[in-house]
Amino acid sequence: MLKTTINMIRSFIGRFNNSFESLNSKDIEQSSEKPYLNTFRGKLIFYTLMASIVPLALFGILGIEVASAYLKKVAVEKHQTALDAVKSHSEVLFQIKRDSLRNLTFNPDIQALNQKSAGAVSEYLQSQSFFHEMYLFASNSAIITCEQKNGRRKIEEISRNTACTTIRKHCDRIIREKEISSIVIPNEGKSYFTIIFLIPVFEFTGKDEVRGLLAAVADFDSTDFLKILDSYSLNNDEYVCFFDEHGNILAKNGASLPGNVVKLQLPFDISELTDNPGSVKTINVKNMERNDLLSVSYSSEMAIYTGIGQPAEKVFLLSEKLVHLFKVTLLFSIVFSSALCFFLAGEISDPIQHLTLGIRNIQSGILTHRVPDLSEDEIGKAASELNSLAKSLERKNLVSEIWKKIASPGDQQLEKK
Repeated sequence: MLKTTINMIRSFIGRFNNSFESLNSKDIEQSSEKPYLNTFRGKLIFYTLMASIVPLALFGILGIEVASAYLKKVAVEKHQTALDAVKSHSEVLFQIKRDSLRNLTFNPDIQALNQKSAGAVSEYLQSQSFFHEMYLFASNSAIITCEQKNGRRKIEEISRNTACTTIRKHCDRIIREKEISSIVIPNEGKSYFTIIFLIPVFEFTGKDEVRGLLAAVADFDSTDFLKILDSYSLNNDEYVCFFDEHGNILAKNGASLPGNVVKLQLPFDISELTDNPGSVKTINVKNMERNDLLSVSYSSEMAIYTGIGQPAEKVFLLSEKLVHLFKVTLLFSIVFSSALCFFLAGEISDPIQHLTLGIRNIQSGILTHRVPDLSEDEIGKAASELNSLAKSLERKNLVSEIWKKIASPGDQQLEKK
């Protein structure tokens, strides 16, 4: 912006080159080959404009940058506060559901891995609203039972089910590691995603031996998740969402995130946040045809990302107004300063140019020329002294001419000799 301003000033001065050269063409002889910016007047105008415009431009740019940084800081702090609340609330929900499943695995009927296990799983499933489907596997990945809210499903019907296939892929790992885990998968034919809790079932004798695996399935558009997202008041231009490392939106809330948006266009791999759970990173993401400011945090408890964002243009609305005001102010300052500089340059350079012309005339023998004496400052005194010198030389020249006319021919011949 500063470079553009300087070039604008140079162009503005150059446009007045011919007009100012012709303004004094009757009184002052100027060289047509000399660039205008190399003249005293041009340099005076240029450096005066630089001294007045450049500080204004620098302070304006600095002020806009400071304002933008402050607005972003305020938005990030606000996002971080809401983000921590949403994430903490969600993690508490996860912990409660996970602990309830873990307690269920201590039920002897579950540990028996038989028909009684199916009844215990069905009873638990019908008593809560978070999970809509549960599986019980043996340690060899064989399906013991599959219970749904609307009734038990046949084994042959679920063998090729996406959730079942995914659980079997992780079955050996859970049994080997003996730790609770959760995975997120797409929901077939749906716009929302599914989360699966995987809980190892230990030997009922108390030995540290895994006999099977209990899997519980919940959707991210479930009532419990939506209650969490709806419990936080958002501005009309804000939104909150859960998404995976690829930007696939798992659940969302907020009018500024349209329903047809199912994926955030992340500018880079955000998996680095997995190494620092709880840390917040603010990034710019592409949302439809606009840029959004999105604050992101990773939850190791849920193994997903939580984000709160809003359109960047809303965050920096005040900054945009400052930029517009700065441009108008800068343009007005350039016009006003240019007019003032041209006036001052004329007041300073014209007397100097008159002095220069007077000296040239005296050198050429034109002693009748007089420099305009328009001021009482140093330049005016110099003009007065130059006029006095011209008068003195003119008087001496007149005396010399008279002497030549009245001198006798003999004196003239003697003078010639």
